[in-house]
Parts: sequence; structure tokens; C-alpha cells
Amino acid sequence: LNIGSDAIIEYEGLGRCPFPPTDPNVRIMEFVILPPHGMDGLPSTLTFYTIHDASRPPDAVIFADGACTVTTGASGAGIHVTKRATSDTAESVEKHSKFFAASTNNVMEYIAFIGALNWVVKNPMRTLVILDSQVVISSFRGSRRNLDPHLVELCNQARALYARLGDLVMIAHMLREEGNKADAVAVDAKRCGSGIGDQAFFPDHAPIVPRRRPKCSAIRPEVIDVAEIPF
Repeated sequence: LNIGSDAIIEYEGLGRCPFPPTDPNVRIMEFVILPPHGMDGLPSTLTFYTIHDASRPPDAVIFADGACTVTTGASGAGIHVTKRATSDTAESVEKHSKFFAASTNNVMEYIAFIGALNWVVKNPMRTLVILDSQVVISSFRGSRRNLDPHLVELCNQARALYARLGDLVMIAHMLREEGNKADAVAVDAKRCGSGIGDQAFFPDHAPIVPRRRPKCSAIRPEVIDVAEIPF
């Protein structure tokens, strides 16, 4: 996880700035790492939504993803974890997934995100969590207020976990076409009808999705926990 010391980052709304940020008080921002300054083993373009002590790489990187078969509802959520090598241990990879009999893709994306946050709760280390779901990112940040009711519960669960983790978690969004490492993990759970690894990282049940969804305009924003998220 190396990035050139002379890398120039284009910050949204802030113009072009050096990486890492020269101002130690800058903690809330959005920025995009532009090619060719990609980090080893990560997508070449990442939009970061949290930065804490960006001068050193994270100790672990988690890709989170969900999968769903539209016709049957069979679904899976998965995370792909890479723990960085240290002086005492070699780099290691973990895969965890869980099968759900009937759900939707957005629900699975959120459940995978919750699984990633729970992994950090159990393994407290500086971790970069990478998602490819705009729905999860935008609703989690609070910029998307018209959220389906069955996703509100998951959004609030994720916010509560994030609040417990403090500076341990950095969150980034990747382009789906660059290939999410957790996609195959989630798809395998969906196809096989069973998960792998520690399934306790994921919620026990997926929220029930109404057969007829209410129009987004009819959903009151107040149903979402509007507690401030620090990014």
C-alpha cells in the first residue's frame, strides 16, 4: 500500500493538494486518487470519505460486496480481508460470507458493509473499507435522505458501529468496473446456499422487503437517524 510522496490529489471542492494532507487538522473531506498514483493492490481510482492519519497505510483492507438473484431472491453478502504484513507476520487473506434465502442487492450491500465494520470491532486495527455501492455510501453519509424503509434499519446499524470504531476505519468508494474482490465471495454464498468463514460478522436476518415499495417522496426523512456522521 504505497503511494508516491510527490502525488497530487484532486480534492472535491478544494482543488489540487499534496498527499498526505499537509494540514493535520483536515479530517473531513472527499478526494479522489487519480491514476497513475494508485496504491498497490487497490483500485486505481478511489473516492475516500474518511481520512485519519493518512500518512501511513492501513493495517487491513476490506472489500465488501453483496449479490442477489433477481428471479429467486437468493442472496449473499461477503467480505474479502487482507491484513498487511508486519515484521512478525506475513500478509494474510480472510474471506467471510453469509447466505440469505430472499433479499435485494441493496440490502446485501449494506449487510456486507456491516460485516466489514463488525470485523474491525473484533479485530481493532486501522482498516480501509472499500465499497462499490453508491446507495450505501450516500445514505450512510446522509446525503441520500429518501431511503427505502427496509434499508433504514441497516443504515442505523452501520452508523452505530462506525461511531464505536472512531479513527480505526477509513471508508472509500471504488468503481464497480474495476472489480470488487468481495464480489466472488458474495456470489459463491448466493450460488451455494451457504456462507464461509465467520458468519457472525453479519446480521442474523435481512430486513423484510415490502412487496409494494412506497414512493421515495412519501418517505419521511425523520425515519433516518440524522446524527452527524464525521465525513
